[in-house]
Amino acid sequence: MSPPSPAFADFLDRGGSSTSALLAGRPFHYHYESVLLQILVWADLPSMFVGILLALSSLPLLVNIQVGHYAGSYFGAGLLLLIATFQWLVVGKSVKTWLSSKSWGAVLLRPLTRYFSVAVAFILLCSIVSVPLVNKRSQRLGFRHPSISCETQ
Repeated sequence: MSPPSPAFADFLDRGGSSTSALLAGRPFHYHYESVLLQILVWADLPSMFVGILLALSSLPLLVNIQVGHYAGSYFGAGLLLLIATFQWLVVGKSVKTWLSSKSWGAVLLRPLTRYFSVAVAFILLCSIVSVPLVNKRSQRLGFRHPSISCETQ
């Protein structure tokens, strides 16, 4: 993803159009994203549909509130994070229930359950380390697609 672009959001606020969307202030265009991010988009598609339905149902309330594209993109990203979290909790619960019903699955789940806290701590640590690295990379590579990025002066 590109780095945050308030200039692109201002362009959209002034009535500009683009094939890109803003996600957490960053221009997002599926075609230009990495294969891993494209796979994640497909995996999160059910939660995106729920997010679209929630956004459409709240549209009458939001008509009177003036929120720009930049700030609104952070609200949308937060909503997507919340919904996607519930989606993956349901998927995890379903997989755990399915594995518990199998004899070999119960054997597999036993060590996973025992070391769950360690696994969660490891995932959080990897996230804390990788986010600044990914952000630095996006800052370095972010403006290679001028059609989706507006560089601020």
